[in-house]
This record gives sequence, structure tokens and C-alpha cells, in this order.
Amino acid sequence: MFPQLGAPIGLCVSIIVYLALWHVLDEEQLFSWGWRIPFVGSIVFIILGLWIRMSINETIEFKKNVGHEKVSKIPMLDVFFKHPRILFLGTFCSMTVLVLFYLVTTYLLSYSTNHLQLSFNEALQVEMIGAVFFGIFTILTGKIANHIKRRSLMIWVTIATGIYSFAIPYFFDNGILGICAMSVIGLSLMGMTYSQIGAVLSSAYPTEVRYSGVSITFNLAGILGAAIAPYIAEYLVQHFSTSYISYYLFLSSFISLVCFIGFTDEEISH
Repeated sequence: MFPQLGAPIGLCVSIIVYLALWHVLDEEQLFSWGWRIPFVGSIVFIILGLWIRMSINETIEFKKNVGHEKVSKIPMLDVFFKHPRILFLGTFCSMTVLVLFYLVTTYLLSYSTNHLQLSFNEALQVEMIGAVFFGIFTILTGKIANHIKRRSLMIWVTIATGIYSFAIPYFFDNGILGICAMSVIGLSLMGMTYSQIGAVLSSAYPTEVRYSGVSITFNLAGILGAAIAPYIAEYLVQHFSTSYISYYLFLSSFISLVCFIGFTDEEISH
């Protein structure tokens, strides 16, 4: 749960930085060079993250594997050739998490300013409210997951995401209040899924390929989900209507639901 809090905290910090720059710089300065300042500042967090990672001891399970010479020599290849089922299911389980996130952050920000004519400042404030709920539900779901099966939790949250998808046109049609509702509900669902997806993937892979397996799986999901979601959403709005964004998120949710059902409780709940 706590490592996953990095996402909502990072989102809040980035919004605060941009809001501060918005008040210090004019629009031309912000969009020509000011937007680079947070990226330069993030170097500090990269160094801090590396220091923390190098300070953390390996898990007991990994140390046992080292002692019994069970460490994979080429873990990346083992993931693809020895665990293709987990790779496939894990990738598409994770896809909706990222599609949802980039629809209610990156694309929502673009839609708010370009289609609803909200100011950049207003759109960021809306996302800040959603980011707070993202963090709250990350914590709450982490607590709940200690008492129920993780697979069941993820199945129900994925179903809820599919239901939520059909409200998207109504959110878009109701101005800033609708956008705020879309952000709050969407990022709350995001908190529920994101808080557990790391544990789901870690549990699914055996210790000797766990680090590589989780990394490859989540990054493949990022390519299929995060990388293209805003572009697909804008294409659907330009050529069809906002209703098609609903169909897009629903389809993604359905695929993830099928993949969660494809896992067993023993694989992802221990």
C-alpha cells in the first residue's frame, strides 16, 4: 500500500508546482520553458529513490533462493518463455488501471481546456481534488485487502470501473461540476485498483523472476494502456462522440475482468 502512495502524492506535488508556476510566470513563459522546471527538479527525487532502493535489503524469499541456487540467469527470457500465461493475464489485468488513470488525468485536462474552455488553472484544481481521493482510497483499499481475497476485490472494482465508464458522457455534459465528479470518482477507483495491482503481480510470479516479471508486465500494460489512451480518446471525440470513450473504457474493463477471473485465488491472494 505505502509504495503505491507515491503516485497520488507525486500527482499532488506536481499539480502544486504547476499552480505555483502559473502564478509566478505568464502563460507564454510557462508554456515555452517554465514547464521544464518540475522535470529538472525531479532529479532530486530520482537520486532519493535510488538511494532508498540501494538501502533496502532483499526479501527473505529471494535470499533463500540464492542459497539454493534458484536465481534465474536470464530472468527476462524466463518471463516470456516459462511464464507466458502470467505475463498475458497480468498485462491485461493491469491495462485498465492505466487506461483509467490517463483518461481522468491527461485526457481530462486536455478536454477541460480545449472543449469546455476551462482555464488551465481551474482544470488543475479539479485534478488536485481527484488526486486527494486517489490517495485516500489507496489507503482504505490497502486496509480492506487485509480482510478479503485480493482477487475478489479486484474483480468487483473492475466491474465498478465498467459501470463508471457509461457515466462519462454525462460528466462531460455538465461543465466543471461534471468534470470534478469524473475526476473524484475515477481517481477513487484508480486508488482501489492501483493500491493492489503491485501485490497482484508480485504474488503471481515466482521469486526468481518476480522483479523482472512485474516490471515487464506493468510496462507492457503501460504501452497498451497509458501510452495510447489519451490519443484514442481524442480520436473518438473528434470522429464520433464522448459516448465512444465509454465504450473504450468498458471494453478495457471487460478484458481486465476476464483476465482477473483467469487467475486463481491462490496465485494472486497470498
